[in-house]
Amino acid sequence: MNIVSMAAQYLTPMIVDRIASSLGITSPLAQKAIGAILPTILASILGSSQKPDGLRNLTDILGKQDTGMLGKLSDLIGGSGQSAAVNAGTNVLGSLLGNSALGSLTGAVAKFSGIGDGPAKSLLGLVGPVALGAVAKQQKDSGLDAGGLAKMLLGQKDNITAAMPAGFADLLKGTGLLDAVAPRVVGGTTTTSSTGTGSTPARPATTTPSYEAPRASGGSWLPWAAALAALLIGGWYFLS
Repeated sequence: MNIVSMAAQYLTPMIVDRIASSLGITSPLAQKAIGAILPTILASILGSSQKPDGLRNLTDILGKQDTGMLGKLSDLIGGSGQSAAVNAGTNVLGSLLGNSALGSLTGAVAKFSGIGDGPAKSLLGLVGPVALGAVAKQQKDSGLDAGGLAKMLLGQKDNITAAMPAGFADLLKGTGLLDAVAPRVVGGTTTTSSTGTGSTPARPATTTPSYEAPRASGGSWLPWAAALAALLIGGWYFLS
């Protein structure tokens, strides 16, 4: 399972074209912005799930999501209900991320994709509920409680990290939005562990250089052997 792909399947090329047309931007720019928004929101969802207070807030938000809207996006985009949907999506993201972080994400998306703050804010309002809806649907279909949800999301860490477009994380330094998936990318000092579930400091090599082995293994007893041999020869000569 890949939660990023599950969410992205609802944002088909036709849907993206309609979103772009409704916002007055080109489809490639809309796709570029969505490609940054989707994994970032999922990263924030993952981050929230790993904190007791955040997990409670997240489960409350997911419980209110209408997963049926995922299959009705084509009817929503460009229609009279789009503005209300954008406002509702923006509000729920504000509850999840915090208004300050949401503002930072809006600015980062606008700068990264070149679409401006207005279209970026609208895209967040539309794409945010898609990401939340995909997670809510997976939780419901799998019958996951809060602990199971947190475990499922943690297992998606590598998929979310891999979906992050190059260079976008640099625009979110200091926001905390990506800390759960890519501490090194956003300015941390640790490296991701091989299991993908945490990070460990880099360790220096401890192997002993091979050229030191002869001195350590044999150099210490040679002087004593030579002295003993000289003593035995001297004693034999004296007794003779």
